[in-house]
Amino acid sequence: MKKLANKYPQYRAVLKNSIGSITLICASTLVQAETINTKIDLGGPFPSRLEDGAKHELGFAGEQVAPPGLDFNYFPSEFIIGESTVGRWSSSNATECHNSSGTKLSLVGSWTNTPISVGLRSSTITCTGPGGSVTKTALYTVLPYPEPTLNFSYTPREIFIGEYTLGTWSSNYASECHNSSGTNLDLSGSWENIPKRVGLGSSTIICTGPSGSVTQTALYNVVDLLSKDYYYDQLLKLKPESFKDTITNSVIPMYSNMPAIDGLVEMYQATGDKKLIRHALDISLAYQNNGYDFDGDGYFDWSSDLIPQGYSHGHYEWRAAMGIAIVAARVLTDPALSSDPLMKSDAENLVNFVETHVWDKWEKSEKYKGRLSNIRVTHFVGRVGMIALSLYQASLSESRKKEYKNFIEVKGRQLKDSLELHGNAYDIRCYMNPIADCSSEKLPVDGTIDVSHAGDTVNFIIASYQQNFVFELQDLSRLANAVKYNIWNGETRNEVLGHVFNDNVDGSAVGNIIVGRNQGAWVKLSKYDAELKSIYRIWSSFDSNLYPNAATKAQVYGAIANTLD
Repeated sequence: MKKLANKYPQYRAVLKNSIGSITLICASTLVQAETINTKIDLGGPFPSRLEDGAKHELGFAGEQVAPPGLDFNYFPSEFIIGESTVGRWSSSNATECHNSSGTKLSLVGSWTNTPISVGLRSSTITCTGPGGSVTKTALYTVLPYPEPTLNFSYTPREIFIGEYTLGTWSSNYASECHNSSGTNLDLSGSWENIPKRVGLGSSTIICTGPSGSVTQTALYNVVDLLSKDYYYDQLLKLKPESFKDTITNSVIPMYSNMPAIDGLVEMYQATGDKKLIRHALDISLAYQNNGYDFDGDGYFDWSSDLIPQGYSHGHYEWRAAMGIAIVAARVLTDPALSSDPLMKSDAENLVNFVETHVWDKWEKSEKYKGRLSNIRVTHFVGRVGMIALSLYQASLSESRKKEYKNFIEVKGRQLKDSLELHGNAYDIRCYMNPIADCSSEKLPVDGTIDVSHAGDTVNFIIASYQQNFVFELQDLSRLANAVKYNIWNGETRNEVLGHVFNDNVDGSAVGNIIVGRNQGAWVKLSKYDAELKSIYRIWSSFDSNLYPNAATKAQVYGAIANTLD
C-alpha cells in the first residue's frame, strides 16, 4: 500500500482529532478485486500517507466540536428575607466558568445566598470551552417578612360549671407571645381553663414579630347545669323521709341530723315544696318523743356515751335543738306554712318543747343554772344563738322574747369582738373571752377552730345579720374572704378529692387535720359573694363523697339552692 499522494488537496481540511473514513479497493492478477471499508482515527498530523500497491480511493466526513452548555437556577426562587436560597449550576463542553465579577468557578457547583434586603435579585455565570462560550442569569425574589399570625380558640367552646375547656394557640412569624396580664407564653401551646363563673368568658393573647403584632381573643361559654332543680333532685335522692328513723334516745343521731333539718328548710325556701318542711318537722318530733327524764328533775334527757354521767350532754343537746328551733320558727313565720293546721300545731308544740327542755333546762334549772348565759366557746354561742334567734321569732311570750333578744345582743357582741381580722378575712377562735384556742390531739393550741364546728358559729352570724342583730354585711364579706383566701386551697381540680377545703379557718391545717368538708353553713355566705358562690358550685359538682354524711349533703344542697336566683 502506498502513501496517499498529494494530488488530493481537498482532504487537507480535515481537522485533527476528527473521525474519517477510508475505502480501499484492492486487486491483483491472482485474486478478485475486494473492497475494504474502515474507519481510521486520524489522531496525528494531517495529511497521513498510505503506501499504495493497488488501486485505492480515500474519503473523509468531518464533525465540529459542540458549543458549551450551562444550567443555572436558584432554589427557592422566592423566599422571605432572613431565609436563604441555593444557587446551583452545571456546565457541559466547557473548560472554565466565572461569575460576573470575574471570580473563577468550578464547572459544576452551588452556593448559599442570604440576602439582607427585599426585592428582585440576580446572579450571572459565564462558561467557555472549545466550542465557544455561554452566559446564564438566574433570578430570585426576596419577600418582606410577613406580619405575625395567631390562631387561638377554646375547645369545647361551651362547658358546664365545674368542667374545663382547653385553650390552644399557635403563631407564625412571631418572636414572642404573652397574655393580657403580660405573662410570657410559648409561641404555641395550650392550657386548661376551669371558669369560676357562669356566662360568657374570654382570654386574650398578643404575639409580636419583626413586622408588627397581632391580638386575638378566644371566647367560651359556661352553662349553668347545676340549677335549683338539680340540687332538689340530689336532696330527694338522700330520702329525707327516712332521716327520722335514725333518731333514738341517744343525742348523737339528732346532733348529726341537725344539718339535714337546716338543709330541708333552706331547700323549702328555694323551691316552696312544703313536703320538705314536713320531713324536718317529723325528724324534730321523733327527737322530742325519744326524750326521757333520767334524773327526775322534770326535764327530758338524752343519753350520750361521750360523757361520764351518760346523759344530758349540753352542747350536743344544743346542736340537736338548733335544728328543731329553726324549722319551728320557719313554720310559724311563714303564712304559707302556718295556714296548715297540723304544721302550725306541730311547730307550736316544738317551740314549747325547746323553751322548756332545752332553754329552761340549761339556763334556769337548779342543776344547770346559768349554763347558757356563761358560755364562752364560739361554736357553743353559735348553737345556742340559733336557738335564741328562732325562739325570738316564734315564742308567744313577750318576756321570753326579751330574754332571747338580750342573749343575742350580748353574746353576739362578744362573738364579734373575738373575731380576728387578718388582711380582710376573719379567723374564728375557739373561745371568746379571753381569746384562746381549743386544744386537742387534732387541733393544737396554736390552731384556730376547725371549719366543721365553726359552721355553727357562721350560721348564727348570718342569721343575726338577716334579723338585724349586731352583725353587718362587712362581717359576712370577711367570712367569705376566709373561705376564698384561707380555707379553700385554691385547687381547681383534684382527681382524688375534688375541691378541697383546709380544716382550719386560718388555713394552717396543722398536723394534717382531716379535710374540712362540713361546709353547709359556710355555703350560705355565697348568697352575698358571687365568687364564693362559683367556688361552692364547682365543688358541689364533683363526687358526693366530698361530704361525710347524708345530713351534711342535705345542708349543702339546700344552702346552695337557696343562693340561686
